[in-house]
Amino acid sequence: MTPSAASRDDTTLPGWAPADVAERPTTRPIVPAPLLFALGFATALPPATFRPPGETLPTVYHLTGSTIGPDQVSAILGRPVRVVGRGEILLGEVDEQLAGLATSLDVFQASGERVALAALGIVRPAPTSRPGATVAGLWRLARGESRRLGAQWALLSGLGDDAFRATYGNTVQVAWLTGGRVATVNVTDLYEDRAQVIHTAHALATVAERELRRR
Repeated sequence: MTPSAASRDDTTLPGWAPADVAERPTTRPIVPAPLLFALGFATALPPATFRPPGETLPTVYHLTGSTIGPDQVSAILGRPVRVVGRGEILLGEVDEQLAGLATSLDVFQASGERVALAALGIVRPAPTSRPGATVAGLWRLARGESRRLGAQWALLSGLGDDAFRATYGNTVQVAWLTGGRVATVNVTDLYEDRAQVIHTAHALATVAERELRRR
């Protein structure tokens, strides 16, 4: 499902630079730990099945914008938040089975004594002419594997074209298929009760989907 140059414009998201990969920066800066943590959930695959970066970290490309901002996240969490990670990553640099896909990531941290992380990930075809993994294939795999390995799993209605919720330890994930993209919201909170974390993840996903449909 590799798009042509013309079709890429139809799937452009806020912050997605239209330049080809070869024209982007190739330096490998220090990748913030929260961004790497969020990357483990960004594909909607269970962390146990997603191969994390090895000694060679993936390139993080600059994002010029974001789907949701810290003010929106803060309003839902009820606490001030700050951006602790943002960027675009070619998933083939992390797991060769996902070559052909890219994800954008926005990671927010709630301030105060009770640390919490919230992240939004959006996976879509990478701007490359090489054949590879597809969004539809990733969604089928993620849906099956998350149900098999998630500590708690549930189908969700009213969000995108198809959606589910999975819980992994202290992280609640809401994943959905929308407009040919896989979107995920992940909330990790060591101190809040599980029901509240689920509510927060659902609220963030609803806001993110609304913003995605607008653009």
